[in-house]
Amino acid sequence: MVVIVYQPASGVTWQAVTSVLKGTGTVTSVGDKAMVGAIELDAQAGSRLVAVLGAGGTLTGDHTAAAAIAKAVIAALP
Repeated sequence: MVVIVYQPASGVTWQAVTSVLKGTGTVTSVGDKAMVGAIELDAQAGSRLVAVLGAGGTLTGDHTAAAAIAKAVIAALP
């Protein structure tokens, strides 16, 4: 499992993330907005993006662990 927090200066945008995960599902109650792909969940929280890879997704049919990890990371952000 990998968790990445993209800072605003990283150049990674929500538009870039959504283009990579095009055709995937949205997730509610994680950050400001979130979506899930085959093996990852990406969320936007303010000006930061959080990517949780390898903790569940549409491939497994269950993204609850990835959502919980993303929520915990977002809660810990300053």
